[in-house]
Amino acid sequence: MNLHVRKIATGFVALVVVGIAIAGGAWFIFLREKKPVAQSTAEARAKDSSPPVELVDGSRDTIRITPQLVDSLGIKFSEAHGAPPPESLQLAGSLFADPSRLRRLHSRFAGDVVALGSVKDGDEERPLRFGDKVKVGDVLAVVWSKEVGEKKSELVDALSSLAVRKSKLDRVKSLTPGVVPLDKIFEAERDHQSAVIAVERAERTLRAWNLQDEIKQAHQEAARIQAGESVGNTLAERRWAEIPIVSSIDGEVLEVNVAVGEFIDTNLDLFKIGDLSRLGVFAQAYEDDLPLLVAIPPSQREWTIVFNTNAGTQPLRGKFDQIGEIIDPTQHTATVIGWVDNRDRQMKVGQFVTTHIHLPQQAGEVCIPSSGVIEDGNSNTILVAKDSSQTLLQRRKVAITRRGVDRTCIRINPTTAERAAGAEPLREGEVVVSSGVLELDGALETLQAEHIARN
Repeated sequence: MNLHVRKIATGFVALVVVGIAIAGGAWFIFLREKKPVAQSTAEARAKDSSPPVELVDGSRDTIRITPQLVDSLGIKFSEAHGAPPPESLQLAGSLFADPSRLRRLHSRFAGDVVALGSVKDGDEERPLRFGDKVKVGDVLAVVWSKEVGEKKSELVDALSSLAVRKSKLDRVKSLTPGVVPLDKIFEAERDHQSAVIAVERAERTLRAWNLQDEIKQAHQEAARIQAGESVGNTLAERRWAEIPIVSSIDGEVLEVNVAVGEFIDTNLDLFKIGDLSRLGVFAQAYEDDLPLLVAIPPSQREWTIVFNTNAGTQPLRGKFDQIGEIIDPTQHTATVIGWVDNRDRQMKVGQFVTTHIHLPQQAGEVCIPSSGVIEDGNSNTILVAKDSSQTLLQRRKVAITRRGVDRTCIRINPTTAERAAGAEPLREGEVVVSSGVLELDGALETLQAEHIARN
């Protein structure tokens, strides 16, 4: 029994020793495998603990980013290249009549309209109407004015009185000296002078009214009366108080606001006449484009007028000479005014058009994607890569020369005034951030604030 028990005990001990050995070997293998894993995990954690964005020592405007951040944010880079020729600047606008070629005609006197001007339409004549062509001096209407009739009659009376008093003075002076007392001679001279003054007063009034023909008519009427002729013909009597309204320019009738038989006053615009052989172009330019327009020499300020509503109409060339000084607070645009020839009447007042302005090429420009420009009030900044790995980025203020939807052009060498405002050069071939620039600029601002707080 004891021998049997001993064998059993010996076998159990052997099994225990083998189990321990196997377990020890397995633990050794586990520990040996576990150590590198722990080391790699620690190294990875140490690696992940480095900041994705950090401020470079000694520079407040330069940051360093990790390649992982470039991938996670989808940051893209673009190279600054030479600027292409500028595209023509397109401005929306409309046409208007030249104010210097418009006339609003009214009567100097209140009265009744007794006739309208007429034009020949085929074999017949018809009253003047909208769209008719007129020339300088054409009669547009005839107004019967009591005031004009009275003033002409006053001149006739003064002329008649002058003739009588002059005759009396001549007769007195022709007598033998001493026959007529001196006071009678002086009285005759004074009466003659009063008559001369009355004639001058009446004529000056009619001249002030620009009624030269009426002065001649008054003189003719006075001569007829002095000659002892009978009353003039009925037509002359009827026209005695009539005053014609004549056109002062060559042009077209744009408005007719009167009809025969109406009583008018001096405030009513009877006709509106316009010379439409040249029209004005009223266009709107965004304030960002104004420096480009101002930079064009006055002798080269030309544009092409394209008609929006009639694709078959050929574009016309014209010039612009006025760039507004006031910015519209709502649209942020300024008015640009120019002129275009319209002798063939191809264009209409009020018509919508688009103007194309060819911009001259400026030397010393590079272009980058517009998405890479940060606009902050009056300043424009970009982020420039300073190393080949594109992980060292510097913020730089630049001088914008022209903007586009996709591309923005920057002056290679800023002017003295631009340098004084902080602008720096940007060379062709330099690499800039074109996507993700706002996120990186925000991170830079945060790091700068933390740096200031620490110091």
